[in-house]
Amino acid sequence: MNRVSTRREFVRMSAAALLASRLSALEGQETKRRRARNCIVLWMAGGPSHVDTWDLKGYGPAGTVDTPVPGIKISEWLPLVAKEARHLAIIRSMTSKEEDHDRATVLMHTGHLPAGGVEFPTLGSVASRHWRKATPEVPLFVDLGGHAGGAGFLGVNHAPVSGVVANAGTARDRLEKRLKLLEVADQDFSKRSNTAALSGDKKVRDRALELLGPKAAEAFDVGREEPKVREA
Repeated sequence: MNRVSTRREFVRMSAAALLASRLSALEGQETKRRRARNCIVLWMAGGPSHVDTWDLKGYGPAGTVDTPVPGIKISEWLPLVAKEARHLAIIRSMTSKEEDHDRATVLMHTGHLPAGGVEFPTLGSVASRHWRKATPEVPLFVDLGGHAGGAGFLGVNHAPVSGVVANAGTARDRLEKRLKLLEVADQDFSKRSNTAALSGDKKVRDRALELLGPKAAEAFDVGREEPKVREA
């Protein structure tokens, strides 16, 4: 009886030790993942095909160029990018059965195909939801070009701030007059329309206006970066 009990105890302790070791390893991996706090998505709608850039098949107009990584070749049209191949993770195994471009765009941005009445959040909105906002004046999710998609069921608080808020030459007092005029128009419009949607629009506008603050100005001042960063 004692022998059986000892065996069971040994197995239990061994399993616990193995689980603790695995959890410790996962915790270390998670700590490393948290170091990446920035993500730039270049959505090149209508841009060059993958067979002319990253995954040449031999039948296109572009030739290949060697990279510092053995066995990895990319398009000769990307010679400067090829030099930085050791920093790249090129995925050539992705496939999709979706042939419709609009539906495929939604799939790539959200990980889901359009289905039913559910609007899934785009990548930037998911990041906005899970990342802490270190600098309140700077939005977590900025969309330049209008191709990023929306926040979906995560709500307007995680929607992207799109485009440019105001021309750099616009005087502050002139901008404030425009905002007051817009506020009057919103009050009249709210009496005849969906106030929830109007409130959502105002939240996005207020977040966009934060870009005019001093903290945001510092964040977007390229001159504050080191020369080697600006030249990269």
